[in-house]
Order: sequence, then C-alpha cells, then structure tokens
Amino acid sequence: MLPGRYNGDIESPRQLLQAIGIVPVEMKRSGMRSSCCGWGGGAAFTDVPGKRRIPDVRIEHAREVGAQVVAVACPNCAVMLEGVVAPRPAVLDLAELVQRAVAGSRNGRLRRSSHDPPPARGGHVAKRE
Repeated sequence: MLPGRYNGDIESPRQLLQAIGIVPVEMKRSGMRSSCCGWGGGAAFTDVPGKRRIPDVRIEHAREVGAQVVAVACPNCAVMLEGVVAPRPAVLDLAELVQRAVAGSRNGRLRRSSHDPPPARGGHVAKRE
C-alpha cells in the first residue's frame, strides 16, 4: 500500500475509521502535508548525527494531541513508529482497527492486544463514538 500523499487518496482511511465508529484526530502535519517516516528512502537503516529521526518527530506530534493510538495505513510507517523506544502511543494498522471493531462489536469498545503498549495519558487519536 502506498502512503496517501503519494497516491493522492487521504480520505479513504479516514472514512473507514469513521465507518467503524472511530473519530480521527489529526496531528500537526497530516493529509497531504504529512511527514513521511522515510522507510522508502532507507531511513530505517540510517541515523543522521545531530538530527532527530522522523519517527521520533511523528511520535512527538502524536503526543502533542494526546494520542493513545496512532492509526497507520502503511506497513513501513508501522515498523518505523513501533521502533520508537520511549513511551509512546500504540501503533495500529487500519486492518487491526477494523478487526478489533468487528471482534469488539459485542461490547462496543476496541479490544487491546497483550502486546500493545499501555495507553498514553490525556487525549487520544482514535475514540469510539
């Protein structure tokens, strides 16, 4: 799957989240202005001395809006964001969120997996309506 800003479709993932009862909350840079995690350019294999890694910046953006969950539609972004070692919001692919919504429809909430990090305090990026 190509990131939304490259294939021009940024609304479909948001519509899918809304269809399963999740209200997206946008980070500082989102949609066509989103920050690419850099995986396609090899950023996963490099560190630039004196500069911050893109996934660290993106997780900081998620913390700024009080995210408990960061929804991604790109497996490369998931890998990069999951590599942030400081306490961070859970990183979940859209397919995982859909699966949890279907599995949790009986009790009306998203189910957490045992391998998810604990939720961040404060707000959230995804919430049930």
